[in-house]
Amino acid sequence: MDINQVAEYLSVSHKTVRRYVKAGKLKVVYVDGKGVYDQSQVEALKEEKQTPVHRAIAVSETEGQTMLSQFVPPEQIIQFLQVFERYHNLQYLASKLTLTIEEAAMMSGFSRSGLREAVKSGTLKAIKQGGRWRVRSQDLEQYVKCLFGEAGHHHN
Repeated sequence: MDINQVAEYLSVSHKTVRRYVKAGKLKVVYVDGKGVYDQSQVEALKEEKQTPVHRAIAVSETEGQTMLSQFVPPEQIIQFLQVFERYHNLQYLASKLTLTIEEAAMMSGFSRSGLREAVKSGTLKAIKQGGRWRVRSQDLEQYVKCLFGEAGHHHN
């Protein structure tokens, strides 16, 4: 194969083909001043180029030993980000003085309807502001403590 065929086959420039030769990835033999490339070597290089590469990151170094990261599948990264986002939201909610019923449900793990019932029955202190119920964090905490403190009694 000549340089034009190699460049076209690998979908690269002539300059890149020359870089592959310099890097020892391809061998070139000159016949009458023209470079001739081994077809099986060019095919092997194309195959290698199509294989995805996981570039590991150095995560720790001890006594000259470098530990490399494992490949983490994208689904796992997304799952981690979702967990992190939930945690971050809960941290943010925990710092608020008042919560909406939705936020109180997210923080306590109870359903919105269950919390609304508790507000209506007076077991959970809340005020209506701008058409929405507002619960103080400490009242929500108190409500949950009471529920668990009276585990023998049945509460909804």
